[in-house]
Amino acid sequence: MNSSLARAAQDHKASPPVAQTLKRFRDFFPGLLDRKIRPQWLEAGGATLGQRLNARVKEILAGHQQAAGCGQEKAEILAKAAAR
Repeated sequence: MNSSLARAAQDHKASPPVAQTLKRFRDFFPGLLDRKIRPQWLEAGGATLGQRLNARVKEILAGHQQAAGCGQEKAEILAKAAAR
């Protein structure tokens, strides 16, 4: 975290919206934000936030189970679109 954001988060009384945003951001992305120092980060593979997010999306999609009937509904929508 850059120093200005860190100062804002520490001084939450002076800047409550920033502190709340940082807290929610950390809560929303558990395990995705890396707070290691650079040598440790590089040793662990040095994956950027974008790379970690991409991997997480792929994990979610790989484990996703389509709801019953969605395949048929999708086919109908595509057929209507092709008929236009």
